[in-house]
Amino acid sequence: DNKGAAGHVIVTLFVEREKDPHTTRLATSPTNAAAPHLYAKLGYDAIADFTPVVSLAEIPNVMVVPAKSQFKTLADIVKARGGLSVFVARDGSRLSAFVDAFRFFASSVEVVRFPSWDCLPYDRIGPSAGVAAERMTALARLAQGFDAKKPALLVTTVPALLQRVPPKSAVEGAAYSAKVGNVVEIGDLERYFAINGYSRASTVSERGEFAIRGGVIDVFPPSADE
Repeated sequence: DNKGAAGHVIVTLFVEREKDPHTTRLATSPTNAAAPHLYAKLGYDAIADFTPVVSLAEIPNVMVVPAKSQFKTLADIVKARGGLSVFVARDGSRLSAFVDAFRFFASSVEVVRFPSWDCLPYDRIGPSAGVAAERMTALARLAQGFDAKKPALLVTTVPALLQRVPPKSAVEGAAYSAKVGNVVEIGDLERYFAINGYSRASTVSERGEFAIRGGVIDVFPPSADE
């Protein structure tokens, strides 16, 4: 029977009350995951009364606006809000695809990428230097704060939100900023590279290497392309 509506709660109640092992339910995952938090009384226990069997399909969710709305893209909404907005992608591939598309429509908006670790828990190898550097770059940028009138977008993933990060004070203490016109102490900069895992080399050719030759400083950050 087609007993939809109410977030598939109606069909779930019907199946639970049938008590027939041959009666099954086809519904979306929020019926079990979200409904228990949205309804004071459901009439069924989403965990005890049902066992998930198989995932049959993936259904994308689409954000829509009224036809007469001034907002035609997500970039329009981010610009109108000002300050920092957040977009959460399901995984790393969707994060990259979204960032490329967003920058096409809103190249003037600052985009901060915060990816998840590219390794699994208890792997024998840790996250790559590039991902670790990109995460720390994003955390350092977040620690600086954002202008409430200037739009910016943080793009991350669901796994990245679940992974622990260092406290803000530690991020601020580990950051190093050098701009044109600043006075740089070579000794302080060399200590910063050593503490943060850079390798000293005579000639820089790989990510994570640095070289100091007199007053010339050559560095290849792990998150940089060159």
